[in-house]
Amino acid sequence: MSSIDTATAAINSKQCFICKKDRTNLYPCEGCSEKLCLTDLPTHHQEHVLELEKIVTDCDTFQQCINEQEKDLNHYSLVKQVNEWERDSITKIKQTAEDCRQKLIKPTDDNIAEIKKKLNKFITDLRKKRDDDDFHEIHLKELRMLLEELKKELEQPLNVAILEEPTSFIIKISIITKASISEKSLEIDLSYSPSNYPEFSPTYSNIGKIYRQKFDLQKSIKYYGEVLDIKLKSYKPNYINIASYHNNITMANKQQEKYQLENYERAVQIELAHLPPSHSSTARCYNNIADVYYVTDLSYLEKTILPAHIFLAQINSNIARVLVALERYKEVIPYAQKSMQISLQTLYI
Repeated sequence: MSSIDTATAAINSKQCFICKKDRTNLYPCEGCSEKLCLTDLPTHHQEHVLELEKIVTDCDTFQQCINEQEKDLNHYSLVKQVNEWERDSITKIKQTAEDCRQKLIKPTDDNIAEIKKKLNKFITDLRKKRDDDDFHEIHLKELRMLLEELKKELEQPLNVAILEEPTSFIIKISIITKASISEKSLEIDLSYSPSNYPEFSPTYSNIGKIYRQKFDLQKSIKYYGEVLDIKLKSYKPNYINIASYHNNITMANKQQEKYQLENYERAVQIELAHLPPSHSSTARCYNNIADVYYVTDLSYLEKTILPAHIFLAQINSNIARVLVALERYKEVIPYAQKSMQISLQTLYI
């Protein structure tokens, strides 16, 4: 057999990925992209079914855990700590208030008792003068003056006041986030080293990730940008790993519907510097840009057209979706048909 015939036979050989036997009819798995015979295909699918059941069971367990925590959030350790602080603080406040009340009540009681004593003596003298019918203008004037003095003593405020001290006897508590802790640590580090110090990039990245999870996207973009600046100063602009930092910033922008296309475009440039234009990874980068240009431009989607590949079906579908959004219905059919054609081809290879 000639070398050409041997090569042709190798190309035409169809082998099942599992049993490794040559088969006439093989069926592709869209998940792993491997070709399987009719005997092994159900077994392969059953493995997926079992894995899915494991995920379902894990999900049910997790849901039950959430429900249990939701029933009594007071059992959460930090909440219990806050509750304990609240009880201690209320106890201190009540005790202090009671002490202050007693310090105010005792002088007031003593003052009233002294005024009542004076008033009783005044009443005795007043009645004696009336019973004896022995008084004149001077007596009346003196009696009036004594009574007014007693009234003033009752109305006169106590010789005490409330002192408000600036220092608090209750420890103030507040809730701080992981981002706040990381920022405080970064602030301390920055006092000793410049902000573009390469060792800071993991800290910047972690803070950016935390803020992105909290949907505080402006701060997330800020810290991701710091990482990118450090990396750009440490490596060449088309260094392959820098593409991920551009994508981090773009994903944060995408979440707040303020797309920064230059980051995706830069990611494409980096991919093209290391991979062929027809590579599926490069196609995905173009597809990301196409999502941003969704209702304005088809050029990036059309750039992603590759040789026949299952991913091409999705791209054609995306182009059709954009054309519908642009109400260019006459142009939709070719792309929709192409998407269906590729899908059918991959099913029966």
